[in-house]
Amino acid sequence: MPSPPLGEEALQVIHTSTDTATLRISDTQSVSQRRWQKAEKGRLQYPEAGPDALEPFFLLLERLSERKNLLGDSVFHILHYGDSQIEGDRISGYLRHRLQGLFGGSGPGLFPALQTIPARNLRQTASENWQRYTLFGPMEQRAPDRRYGLMYARCGYLGDTASIFLSRSSTGYPGVRRAHILTLFYEGGDTLGELEVFDGIKKQVFPLEPRTNRQAQWIQTPVHFGSEGITLNFRGAGIQVFGLALDGGPGLQVDNIPMRGASGTFLRAADSLLLAQHLDLLNTRLIILEFGGNMLPYVQSADEAVKYGRLMERQFRFMRHVAPKAALIVIGPADMAIRHGGQLQTHPWLESLRDALKEATLKAGGAYWDMYAAMGGRNAMLAWAQSTPALAGPDYIHFTPAGAEKIAGMFTAALVDDFNLWKSHRQP
Repeated sequence: MPSPPLGEEALQVIHTSTDTATLRISDTQSVSQRRWQKAEKGRLQYPEAGPDALEPFFLLLERLSERKNLLGDSVFHILHYGDSQIEGDRISGYLRHRLQGLFGGSGPGLFPALQTIPARNLRQTASENWQRYTLFGPMEQRAPDRRYGLMYARCGYLGDTASIFLSRSSTGYPGVRRAHILTLFYEGGDTLGELEVFDGIKKQVFPLEPRTNRQAQWIQTPVHFGSEGITLNFRGAGIQVFGLALDGGPGLQVDNIPMRGASGTFLRAADSLLLAQHLDLLNTRLIILEFGGNMLPYVQSADEAVKYGRLMERQFRFMRHVAPKAALIVIGPADMAIRHGGQLQTHPWLESLRDALKEATLKAGGAYWDMYAAMGGRNAMLAWAQSTPALAGPDYIHFTPAGAEKIAGMFTAALVDDFNLWKSHRQP
């Protein structure tokens, strides 16, 4: 779905009161009286009404919340893929802020070499000779091969040199300004290249090895992420950058990976070996997929919604295959209002598409969160757009910053609440 560029007002943090996510460590009696419900509004839904789909992730949360000293300096990543609803670090940013407050971690997380949409978690500029290739969007953006990596995109530059400058955000949540680990995922050129990293205190130079036979290449180094920022200077022809990350630690990191116009049907088209290597190197423990809205304009019947669901089930199974250590959560589409029968109302096939995505998720062994139901169901987008402050834009499709934070708070509360519930069921 087309989306206008985010203005500066879209980068402000609203701090709407939206969730009650609190860890219950010593007293779980009240939460233990609840039962897993498959269809309760605002709750995560699981295969066979149980939490096994998220148990590996919940085990990690338990370790982080109770025994952090056993984890060393490990940073565990949550990758949030989605369409334009999450652009600019919306939804992902709030989730990162709250989970890091509960389970540790800091820093802005994963980002591309060339940032096409301003994001509130990091300020960055790049030399003008960078080019971006994606596995989604217009066909002219495709790379000559399928090697896109963990962001389903990669960036290369024309000529023999290029640069990137990173500085701390002044509009994001405070935690994104605290980072001390820089990671680069790259592919070398035909000859040896070089990366120079200057953080205002020290200069480091790393060799960028020539490309290897389908093997992931990466560099990780400590850095000072202070007021002078970080300058990255690349030297050598043919170098490709799959992504960079700035993390603190130990704890969690939530990575914002927006794909404007995408419906998620292309995930299996990536180079599975490279993607699997990247996800493993990044310590990926949860993958969140938020798609569906861009498919709605093309759905004209319940059968077409079912076909989309079947196609997405294959994408979900693929993601679980390439990231066997990671749990999977699928967030269904938000309400979307269109003019139908002479008045604005919920898209007539949205609920059919929602149901198809939920069935596909549960069959693939993931957990499903019904964003449409959490908002209030049919015609909720109209109410969100007409509220004060407005929670949705005049297109009746996209959230405003306040709306994105509100829906992120609802999701965060559902996730943490189920972690507490899972924990209480495990205790005597």
